[in-house]
Amino acid sequence: MIDALVAFTLAAGLLTITPGLDTALVLRTAAVEGSRRAMLAGAGICLGCLTWGMTTQFVPAGVSVTGFTMLLAGIHATEGILWFALLTLASRPLGTWLDRPRVAWTIDRATGVMLVGFGVGLLLRRRA
Repeated sequence: MIDALVAFTLAAGLLTITPGLDTALVLRTAAVEGSRRAMLAGAGICLGCLTWGMTTQFVPAGVSVTGFTMLLAGIHATEGILWFALLTLASRPLGTWLDRPRVAWTIDRATGVMLVGFGVGLLLRRRA
């Protein structure tokens, strides 16, 4: 059981700190809407699909699936909230630059293009 906890903690930690759409969303929210909203965005991400899609692969045989899944979800949520809190706080010094309307406009557009691009990629992907 400890092996599964360690493996999950490492895997979830790596997935949490890997830059992606979630990082872009939190940074964009911090830049445009402030730290509180960015923290809420990060919390929402941590309680979402990754938690429920990944946890089942780390539940060892012979344990309560519900209880162990909740434990893994708690580990992932804690890692994610800590990571997004760090990102949010790290973005504060850039606040004066990010508060400029042109910069916020550019970040919004770039984030939107990335999200649409990933959506189009999913749409065009062929399933095996």
